[in-house]
Amino acid sequence: MAKLRDANGRISIDEAEAEAEIKKIEQVKMKLEEVQKLLTPSKLDSKRMCGETFDALEEVFSEFSTELKVLKGAYDAISTYIRNTVIIYQDLDRDYARKISGNSNGGFSGSGGGRRF
Repeated sequence: MAKLRDANGRISIDEAEAEAEIKKIEQVKMKLEEVQKLLTPSKLDSKRMCGETFDALEEVFSEFSTELKVLKGAYDAISTYIRNTVIIYQDLDRDYARKISGNSNGGFSGSGGGRRF
């Protein structure tokens, strides 16, 4: 797990680590898609199964497929949240850098003494 706080106790976000986490999420999502493809009713051997067995398996496949869609949607939401968080912090860092560089005496020109989360 990443160290989230710097020496001053401020939370920091490592962009490379955030991207690595997103890649892990994408890998899990691809595995879920592979599993979902295996759960299609067309994969059932309907010629060798009869009656309720086929129907029961078809129902289970359908339920699992629905659950996998929900999980994939959650993984998409998590990836988007991570990306948006990185963008927000990049924007904040640029704003603070502009404020600091715009102050002729070298100090922070805004109030509050820096960003703390």
